[in-house]
Amino acid sequence: QVKWVQNPTLFQDTAAQTGTLLNIRLDVGKETDEARLPIKGLQIELQPEDTKYQHPKLPGHDGPHSQLSSGPRALQVHQPGSFISMKGSQCIDLKNGAWELIWREGAPAGSLICGFDNAEEAERNSAKLPKGRVYMSFPVWTKDGLAEGQLEKFRIEGLAQQYKQDIENEKKMMGETSNLIKKALHFRAATEAMEKRSLLSLSRAKQVPLDGEVVPLKNGLLLTAKGLVWSKEGGFHRGQHTLLGSALVETKDMLKP
Repeated sequence: QVKWVQNPTLFQDTAAQTGTLLNIRLDVGKETDEARLPIKGLQIELQPEDTKYQHPKLPGHDGPHSQLSSGPRALQVHQPGSFISMKGSQCIDLKNGAWELIWREGAPAGSLICGFDNAEEAERNSAKLPKGRVYMSFPVWTKDGLAEGQLEKFRIEGLAQQYKQDIENEKKMMGETSNLIKKALHFRAATEAMEKRSLLSLSRAKQVPLDGEVVPLKNGLLLTAKGLVWSKEGGFHRGQHTLLGSALVETKDMLKP
């Protein structure tokens, strides 16, 4: 079994984020559900020191590949974030925040993960930010890693579009001919194009951001502006992982005034 090794610059990259402020907007709710819980105005500061307080477990440090984590670092919530409900304007209460950077050697991207204890459930219609452990995660890239990822993204998406066109053309020609042998040949060609398209890593390609979808961090890193909000029950070796919605970094990295 291959043992993964951490990115050699992991601790340097982590220390460089001292004083980084992130302004985050949350969009809580299932993708298939019209009910949304928009939370705006959340501002957090990434701090360099180790946590000296109780905080939620983190997926890297407390998971099966702890050697890939920077370890939990302190996090301060400057503005709690607010939402509008039937009760008017309300604030969410995120406590005991901690963050970590996870990065495997040779991987084009790592992950910035923030964990909080949400003191009270926030709800609007049927969209809920549950009480308990809540996490936000964002992919982090080097400039070279992002450039390589984008090249592969464009290659895969180009092939996917080509195969889609091939499928449509073959189906059209199959419908236009009355020759059974030609119908069979067009059907076979369409099936082959469908198989080739199904083997492409389209979901992975979609995760690679464009230049306008990242914000700069220090030490030459780039943060994917759109991340995930999720909750966790149990430990990170097992347990229930629930996707709650998305998180959007609205302002690029700043220093605390």
